[in-house]
Amino acid sequence: MIKNAEIISIGTELLLGHTTDINSTTVSKFLLEHGVDVLHKQTVGDNMDHILDALDLATKRSDLIITTGGLGATQDDLTREAIVAFTEDTYKKDEEAATRIHDFMYSMNKLPSDALLKQALIPSRATPIKNPIGTAISFIQEHQGKFIIALPGPNQEVISILDDELGKKLGELIPSNSTYIETINLTGLGESEVHDMIIDQLASEDPIVSVYANIGEVHIRIISKSKEKVIQKRDHIKARLQKYIYGYNDTTLELCIAKKLAQEKKTISFAEGCTVGYCCKILGSVPGISKVLKGGTITYTPECKRELLNIPQEIIDKYSAISEECARIMAINIREKMGSDIGVSATGMTNPSPDAPELPIGLVYICITSKDLCSIKKHYFPGNRTHLQERFAKQVFTNLWKFLIRH
Repeated sequence: MIKNAEIISIGTELLLGHTTDINSTTVSKFLLEHGVDVLHKQTVGDNMDHILDALDLATKRSDLIITTGGLGATQDDLTREAIVAFTEDTYKKDEEAATRIHDFMYSMNKLPSDALLKQALIPSRATPIKNPIGTAISFIQEHQGKFIIALPGPNQEVISILDDELGKKLGELIPSNSTYIETINLTGLGESEVHDMIIDQLASEDPIVSVYANIGEVHIRIISKSKEKVIQKRDHIKARLQKYIYGYNDTTLELCIAKKLAQEKKTISFAEGCTVGYCCKILGSVPGISKVLKGGTITYTPECKRELLNIPQEIIDKYSAISEECARIMAINIREKMGSDIGVSATGMTNPSPDAPELPIGLVYICITSKDLCSIKKHYFPGNRTHLQERFAKQVFTNLWKFLIRH
């Protein structure tokens, strides 16, 4: 019976820091949802001996071992070979996978190479797992009472396999032992503030309650084998933090904002300085956003603010381009220019400026206007230029959410 699991991420690029290991996070979430505890993770390079050592260690302490990466067509893709060697097995060709590779190459008027067809080979005692969007077939193999699952490296392929084929396979191997997870998403509070407000709830062993921070947001995760306990704990926490909660589980702040705007049949536009398009990019990622997002401008310099948004030179001279006064006019003018119901502006300091040497890096003014209302907030955040641009944009959405639910 599978009670716990271990993930082995394979690829020299992971060790060198050239690629971020998002596969192990994806797999961990998937296993948690299926009631399997991930107790260990390993990362190894494209080296046969190192992969074999990792498999040996993992099978001694874990019931289920999932590898990611190393199933491709190049010489340094060694996961398949390592599993065959470790389990003392031989190869077999999966005809369906081979046909898919042939069809894929024929569609591009090319013939498949021997290296590419290697992706259709699996250990002879393994069961194939279809890869809906890639050419490298995955597989599951039992070895001495343990189960080894090999997944490809591209994250989208991993996701498609988990969502489709692997869920069915694990259902056959894992007893009905579902883990229930509820995530409460908050904005407008820091991690330590949330911690202090629910500190008595964090002492619970069942359900487990944890607090973690993301840029501009805080999330509370509740985990238990009992759905009733999760719901009860969620409702206790909700009663304390209601005004800071924007959604649950996979709901994003930008999605909530888009839905709120659509429900109220309102449109929005952005005048971005220091956020350099982040706000439009984030909101623009929501499907169907064209119904509410009119557009925006990036006015990074004082000259652009003057020429594109008609900010009077005397305002810039008297208050600077990074000021409450400038932010207000930016928001008003972008709303009028775009013909939107709501106008949003952000002007701030992400690096030293000769135009305003006295202003601190990390300062930002955010203004939100409608026909009858105007809200301007001043914020300060530490960080470097790239971090601040994203942090400012996140704060824009926090302020915008508060503006929408209050008005």
